[in-house]
Amino acid sequence: METKIFKFESEKSIREIISEIRTKSEKFGFVIRYDFNMGEVFEEHGVTVDDDFKFHSIQLCIPNKAYNSIKENSDRVTLIMPKNIVVYKDKISNKTIISYFSIGDDLLLKILPGDDKILNSLPKSSEIILELINLVK
Repeated sequence: METKIFKFESEKSIREIISEIRTKSEKFGFVIRYDFNMGEVFEEHGVTVDDDFKFHSIQLCIPNKAYNSIKENSDRVTLIMPKNIVVYKDKISNKTIISYFSIGDDLLLKILPGDDKILNSLPKSSEIILELINLVK
């Protein structure tokens, strides 16, 4: 798998998508660490946010797997934690967009050369998240 941003459109609402991610992520062993309503987060820091700004950042994790991976090689932490799915309302199409940045072999070979375990593990995790997204979109 190559490193790339995947974008999917859906007719479902942001709330429906998030609810389905929450329910179906467990099937894949993920927990949702956080669901940030980014409009609220920006407002908490003094930013005036448009009323129609609908943007969520959902962070997924498999805690045991992440812990053991980081314990083995702490340089992995910035890559593997957390897995982030973004869900937002596109103002032009009025569709819900689900976006995910997938880290592939191409990037891993450059930044963690010789770390065969992460090379075998992280792209597979990205594929699983894409499978999850396909179930909810």
